[in-house]
Amino acid sequence: MFRASLWLIPILIAGGCWPVATSVAQTPVRDWLATGADRAAQIDSYLETDGPSFTRSSKTIPQSMFQLETRYLHLSRPTVDIFPRLIGRFGLTSQVECRAEWSGVDSGAGFRSSEDLEVGFKFAATTGEEWIPESALLVELFTPTGYGQNAIGRVTPEIDYIYSWRLADSLSLSGSTGAILGQPNAPSVTLFYQSLSLSRTFWDEHLVAFGEAFSLFGSGTNQGAVLPSLDAGLLLRPTHSLQLDWRIGLGLNDQAPAFFTGAGISVRY
Repeated sequence: MFRASLWLIPILIAGGCWPVATSVAQTPVRDWLATGADRAAQIDSYLETDGPSFTRSSKTIPQSMFQLETRYLHLSRPTVDIFPRLIGRFGLTSQVECRAEWSGVDSGAGFRSSEDLEVGFKFAATTGEEWIPESALLVELFTPTGYGQNAIGRVTPEIDYIYSWRLADSLSLSGSTGAILGQPNAPSVTLFYQSLSLSRTFWDEHLVAFGEAFSLFGSGTNQGAVLPSLDAGLLLRPTHSLQLDWRIGLGLNDQAPAFFTGAGISVRY
């Protein structure tokens, strides 16, 4: 099974490098190497995190900076507590970040399972102009490091295309379209997902509120499963490099969790 998954790796890397290569070969949408002025502007901007919303950020980490995000999540039906959800991100250039994700340990009635560690890259694709969104492509691999019922247990690729539009000075629309090519005990099942999020900033961007709709298509051993959900949350950013966040949501059918909520903290160095 491991060897069967290896042929996907060069395809994912080539696909992830395509927006970077085309932008450098033509008029670059972002400088490949950040200048001092670019880096200062990035550092003076507020950190952008890949949570607590389901939709990840369309921005990459500023060059040579490290960002750590950690969260707790509680779900009901079934009752599951997940902690710690960790994401580590490092800016290789102004266009590319390397990253590692671990969704943590799932604890519920009569079971305990550790999620698999994900490693990969996020590539900045477009900066956004008029109707063209700011966008990024995330390419990651699940590694067989978890245990229990929620671990995939094999090398499994994930691709996520993330995009956002600035509708006004304080209003943004973003979305995510992605797939995970394998599931626990079901290597032939591809889990697709789609999301759409609307966010607004307040108090000179110290506070962000968002509302979101997202759905998973195909999950676990049930290839026909559809799990639509709605959630909303708040992000409090006391400084440019610190964020506290909270979310609450509900599932829209019997297959999705009836209720979920969580909180987290993120720091950038």
